[in-house]
Amino acid sequence: MIGPASLRGRLLLCMGLGLSVLWLVLAVWLHGEVRDRVARVLDQRLAASARMVVSLLESLAGLVDADRELTLCRELTKRFETVRRGPVTELLEWVRGDKDQRRGELVLVLSPAPRGEQLSEQDRALAKALLAELPVSRAARILAAHTGLKRQELYNYLEGVNS
Repeated sequence: MIGPASLRGRLLLCMGLGLSVLWLVLAVWLHGEVRDRVARVLDQRLAASARMVVSLLESLAGLVDADRELTLCRELTKRFETVRRGPVTELLEWVRGDKDQRRGELVLVLSPAPRGEQLSEQDRALAKALLAELPVSRAARILAAHTGLKRQELYNYLEGVNS
C-alpha cells in the first residue's frame, strides 16, 4: 500500500519533487540562454540593416545625378513617421548624421530621370537622323523598337527635338 506514511510513498514524492525542481531549473536556464542568443542575433541584424541604409544611399549617390530627388519614408503609419525629400547627397548626409533615421522600416522613392536622359548619345544621333528622313510618328516607332523605351515618350521627346 502506498500512502504518506509508507517509505515507498515518501521516496516517490521526493523523486517527483526533485525531478520537478530539475525541470524548472533547466527551463529557467534555457529561457535565459535563448533570450541572450535572440538578442545577439537581432543586434547583429539591426547593425547590418543600419549599414545597409547608408551603403544603399552611398551607391545611389554614385549612380545618379547629384541633384536627382529622393524621398525617404520611415516608419510609415507609426509614431515616429518621417518623410523627407531632397537630393540624394543631402539625404545621405542627413542619415549619416542622425542614427535614428537608420532604424525601423524604410522606403526610398527615387524620382524619374529627366526626359531624354534615357537615350544614349548614339540613340540621340539616330533620332536626329530618323527625323531628317521620316515623320515623327514613324521615327518614334523605329526608335522604340531599337531602344525598348515607350513609343509615346519617345514621340514626345522627338516632338521637342523637331521643334
